Amino acid sequence: MIEDKHRFLKYLLSEKAIFILLLSVFFNSKVIYAQEGFDEFITLENISLENIYSQRVSVSLDESENFIVTNAKSKKVCVFNSGGQMLFEYGSIGKGPGDFLQPITTIRLSSGRLLTAELAGKLSLFNSRGDSLMKIFNIKVLPFSEVHQISEDKILIVGRKMFEDQVKLLHLFDLKGGVIMKSFLDLPFSIGDYGGDF
Repeated sequence: MIEDKHRFLKYLLSEKAIFILLLSVFFNSKVIYAQEGFDEFITLENISLENIYSQRVSVSLDESENFIVTNAKSKKVCVFNSGGQMLFEYGSIGKGPGDFLQPITTIRLSSGRLLTAELAGKLSLFNSRGDSLMKIFNIKVLPFSEVHQISEDKILIVGRKMFEDQVKLLHLFDLKGGVIMKSFLDLPFSIGDYGGDF
């Protein structure tokens, strides 16, 4: 177990830029680093999780080879064909139906419908062109990081399940019933295992 933790820490430390970013997020202050192998200084100022997620752009591909781009900054989902022409867009900033606060990804289901996931555990199901909201699911998983379709009405959600003694990372969700059917894969470590510090 201790050897696994050391291997994991070694992996974190090998990802220099990610490690620097994590430190900056935790200390939320101006940080300037020069690292071996970098040609320039890296300057990070007033970084927070909110700022990181608000800049995120996610791209998925549907069966027709259209690109589905979820832009966390503009709070919009844009669909482009393989030639780069925008076919349509949907979404706006807000808390209302069809609005987004922190969209992280959108996938096209095998039914043709579009499913947009938000960081705070919200799933919005739209028709195939995004112009009609069909259903909203609020799930006690925070933060969402990925969503994948498993079968016609089942999706796999990647994220931490809240309000449990043992945190699970993967969740099988039933779109028809609107419930998590099963949660599995334990969080591999706890920050508390390291005294709260990396």
